[in-house]
Amino acid sequence: MSSPIARSPNIRWGAALIILSFLLAACGSSRESGTDGSRSGDSAQKIVFSELESPVGGMTAYQVVNKYKPHWLRKRGRSSLENPVPIKVYLNDSESPFGTVSDLRQLEAANISIIERLTSREAQFEYGIEHFSGALVVRTKSGGK
Repeated sequence: MSSPIARSPNIRWGAALIILSFLLAACGSSRESGTDGSRSGDSAQKIVFSELESPVGGMTAYQVVNKYKPHWLRKRGRSSLENPVPIKVYLNDSESPFGTVSDLRQLEAANISIIERLTSREAQFEYGIEHFSGALVVRTKSGGK
């Protein structure tokens, strides 16, 4: 003897569509692009300079990152002692890297609006497969203009 649900193909299709819609919603990306060009979402992945509790005048971008997010300065992902992959730094919307983390010492913090950390997956999608350690994107107040 079969159940009433098993006999009704419309109910089975309806249940399948509901489950499929939940799966698609769960797979959707929660990251969107903000008006300033940065991704919205997890604020743990950003340093927004206008929201810092202490002034950054006289500091470099490296000093700010070291103070607020020091774990960003350590390499992550697939790297070894023999072949370390540096964390690359991008300035504004440039497709070529500005440099590595140590080059943040060249940037005055007073001229920066946001520094965003990209995971290795995000960095590889955005800039190429050689970003095993992720990347940092620095957005200046002038936006490179």
